[in-house]
Amino acid sequence: MAELKEQFEVRLTELEAREQGLQIEQAATPLGVNQDQVNDIRKTLDRIQAAQDVESIRLGLEKQYAPRAGNRVPAVPTADLNEIQTFLGVRPAQPKVASGN
Repeated sequence: MAELKEQFEVRLTELEAREQGLQIEQAATPLGVNQDQVNDIRKTLDRIQAAQDVESIRLGLEKQYAPRAGNRVPAVPTADLNEIQTFLGVRPAQPKVASGN
């Protein structure tokens, strides 16, 4: 009986060693990689990065050129034609009045 127990222990030790060897081999063996999938992932990530770059530039331009709170755009003064003509010394034409004939 002791001899049989010893045989089982030896066999169990061999099987454990073999299992560890298989695990090491699995870790060392590279998985098959589909290059098409890798390229698709790379392209997708590139598109995401490009979209983020565009959005960053757009936001930067908006900050640079958008009106800021508290900074009002100065109103363009309206021209007073009579004042300009008076300043230039030009007499404004007399308005025509419709006659009641």
